[in-house]
Parts: sequence; structure tokens; C-alpha cells
Amino acid sequence: MKDIRTKELVHNYNEEMKRRRLTVILKNAIMVVWQDVKKTRNHVNMDEVIKSLSEKQKQKQDPNYLENLKKQRKERKEQVRK
Repeated sequence: MKDIRTKELVHNYNEEMKRRRLTVILKNAIMVVWQDVKKTRNHVNMDEVIKSLSEKQKQKQDPNYLENLKKQRKERKEQVRK
């Protein structure tokens, strides 16, 4: 803040302390929201990962694997367009 008469910078400790306190409150509020977001996210179970990988391996052994993959991609594109 500047002094009106001298145009020099005057340090106002009360304003600075208020600003710092508000900054801390804001950061704390952000952290609370972030913790809530992290809790609601889905955590992947290792058993599910192993099952999905084994299913993919079985699908790759199927002789019609590429054709099925193309059909799935085509269906996804159609769903996105709708």
C-alpha cells in the first residue's frame, strides 16, 4: 500500500496477516475437496486386472479375434455418434 502524501510503499502488517490467514483457509478447503475426490475414485483390484489380462489372452487365441475387435470398434464409434 502506498502513502498518499509521500507516494512511498508502506507495509501494512494487519492486511498481510489477514491475506495470509485467508490463503491458509483457501488451501485447507482445497485440500478437503481433493481428499474427498481421491476417496471417491475407483481403486483397481489386482484380481480384476489379472482376470482381464487372462481374458484378453484367451480372446487373442480365438481365430476370429481381429474380426470381433473390428466389430467392437465399429459399435463404439456408432455409440459415440449417437
